[in-house]
Amino acid sequence: MKKFPDHVYMFRDNITRGLEFHGKILFAHEEFISILFGPPRVIDMKSVKGLVVIIMTIKRNCCLRVYSAVKGTQVEWQNHLTMELDEHKSQIAIIDENTVAITVPCRDYIHIVNLKVNKITRINCTTYMTGAIAFINKIIYVAFIGHIQTMNLEGENRVSISLPDIQFLHPVGQNKMYCVRSNNISYLDMTNMEEHQLSEFLFHPECLNFR
Repeated sequence: MKKFPDHVYMFRDNITRGLEFHGKILFAHEEFISILFGPPRVIDMKSVKGLVVIIMTIKRNCCLRVYSAVKGTQVEWQNHLTMELDEHKSQIAIIDENTVAITVPCRDYIHIVNLKVNKITRINCTTYMTGAIAFINKIIYVAFIGHIQTMNLEGENRVSISLPDIQFLHPVGQNKMYCVRSNNISYLDMTNMEEHQLSEFLFHPECLNFR
């Protein structure tokens, strides 16, 4: 990967490509303030159709929270589910507007959470999950130390793809998925399951966060 030691990183408004600021979600409520446990910490977050889904720790307890985030309305706390998570590696994938999948690498399983009825089901996995997860065309992609495993929502394994140590998976449309490691970024062509290295990338992978 080409290095850019002389590159100056600057924030520019037009880098958001038309995205608009809709409001803030504040956690600094009295019930969260604790000298013993510290402030709440967000592990991962995703948005879907006017909702923001957040997994976080509050007073050392892990939970999932859902907030409404419709433009022109006040941000509201809609749902709260306490669950076991990996405080350092758990990640979220959006299944549909009512369902999310959450990895729990420290316990080697995936939560499938129905936000509408607060139902949590579990998919048991093999060991050494990295935490990265994505959902494309009714298939879950889960990263492990040595490969990416595909499976359906029932946990039935489909295809194993030899891509080791992927830390983040970021789908782009239906035919491409970016795969981020600690020292490089590539993309997976979903039509033939082939990996392609990016010959030149402006930012170092450590500066990237697709969440």
